[in-house]
Parts: sequence; C-alpha cells; structure tokens
Amino acid sequence: MINEKILASLRAELNEQTAQMRWSELDRFFANGTLISVAGELDLIDVGARIAADDKEAVLSWMHAGLLYKVTDEEAGSWHAQDTLLWVVVVKPWILVQHGRQQPLPTAQQARRPLVDASLSTTVPAGCYCRVPQVEWPLFSR
Repeated sequence: MINEKILASLRAELNEQTAQMRWSELDRFFANGTLISVAGELDLIDVGARIAADDKEAVLSWMHAGLLYKVTDEEAGSWHAQDTLLWVVVVKPWILVQHGRQQPLPTAQQARRPLVDASLSTTVPAGCYCRVPQVEWPLFSR
C-alpha cells in the first residue's frame, strides 16, 4: 500500500513542476527512449506521483489498459509535423507527456469557486524536474 502522505507530497511537488512544451523541445528525448505517453483521461500529476512512489500495481494496470506507454513512432511523427504543445512532467529518468487532456467535470462545490487564481499563474522554467528518490523501473526498459 502506498502512503497517501507521500503521494500528496509528490503530487504537490510535481504540480509545481508541470509545464507545457512544444514537441520540438522534446524530440531529442524521444530519440533517447525516455518519453512516456499518458492518456488524456488520466491525471498526469497523479501518474507521475505513482511512478515516483513505485506504485507498480497502478502503473501496470494503466499499461495493460493502454493508457501509459512509450511514445510511438506514429505519435512522434504527428507531433513533429504540427510541433504539438504537450503537457510535460519529469520523473527521472522518464519524461511523461500528455496530449488531449480531458478535463473532469467540476463538482458543485468546485463550480462555485475558481480552482486557480489566474493572477498567480507562473511559467515553469525548462529543466525542472521532480526530485524523488531514484527508482529502478524496468517496466519501460530503454
């Protein structure tokens, strides 16, 4: 069982280090085999936190469902042609990318207040990554 306090801490850190990047900034990592595609229906930050926490059960279930996998040649070609803007978070040694994120429907309580104050938004500098313990993760063998 994964400790929820650790997951919450990882989510908070990853949330601060998530950014949008163009494919042209990411293609070299595709060549290295370190880009992992996260399906739009998953929460990118939660996926990153669970990988960092070594939650093999959750990660394997997403992989078996086809929701988490190494970026394919077809995706890379399409994203290259359009220089697609992707959501990105780094959980070393992996770079998780997400395209076409589906926003969940807000609950009644969330609909009454904004989730984020737009005046507080910031840009995450390139090169930011989650500082989590190095974990051997053979599931996405390079």
